Amino acid sequence: MGRLNQQKGVITAAQKKRILERVDCIMEKVELISADLKSIKEEMALVSGKKYLSDMSIAEPRAVSNVNQKARDEKKKIVKFYVKEEAASEETITSSWDIYYRMRDLAKADQESFWVLGFDKGMKEICRECLFIGGLDHCNSDFRIIFKRLFAVGASSFVMVHNHPSGNTMPSKNDKELTDKLKKAADLMELCFLDHIIIGDWRYYSFKDDSAI
Repeated sequence: MGRLNQQKGVITAAQKKRILERVDCIMEKVELISADLKSIKEEMALVSGKKYLSDMSIAEPRAVSNVNQKARDEKKKIVKFYVKEEAASEETITSSWDIYYRMRDLAKADQESFWVLGFDKGMKEICRECLFIGGLDHCNSDFRIIFKRLFAVGASSFVMVHNHPSGNTMPSKNDKELTDKLKKAADLMELCFLDHIIIGDWRYYSFKDDSAI
C-alpha cells in the first residue's frame, strides 16, 4: 500500500508527520539564527559607539565584525575558567576533595591557569580568583600579586590551584620549587598555606595529602 501511494503521489500520514517535524526543526534554527544576527548587529553598533547600525560606515561593520569574531573565539577557549569569580560557597573545607570539587571544571581548560582561594579563620571561602594564565604546559606567577589579593580580603589561609591541560596531575620540578618557595613566603607573611592542588584529567594531586607541604 505504501508503494502504491508513493506511485500515485499520495502522502501518507507518517510521511506528513515527518515533514512537519522537519519544518518545525528548520523554523527553530531560523529563529536562533535571527536572534544571533540581531545580537551581532547590536554588538557592532555598541562597539562602534553608534546607536544604530545604519549610522555606521560601510567599513565599520566589517572591522567590528572581525574584532567580535576574535573576541568570541577567545571566549570559547577561555570559557569561565579564566575569570574572577565571587566566592560561591559558604561551606567550610575539610579536605583536598572539597577544593577539587569546587574547581573540577578546570579539567576542561586547554591552558594552564593559576588560582588562589582565600579563607577566613572559620575556613569559609572568601575569595576565589584566577591570578595568572599561561600556555599549554607552563604558567608564570608573582608572589606579590598572590599576597596582595589575600591581604585585600583579609584571608588568614589559602590554597593554590592550577591545572595541567595534558591531564597528568604529577607535579613538575617547577611546581615543587614554586610550592616550597610559596610556603616559606607565606610563613614570613604569617599566612597559612593549606595546600597546592593540581587538576588534570578529572583527577587531582594534593601536595598536602602527599605530605609535600
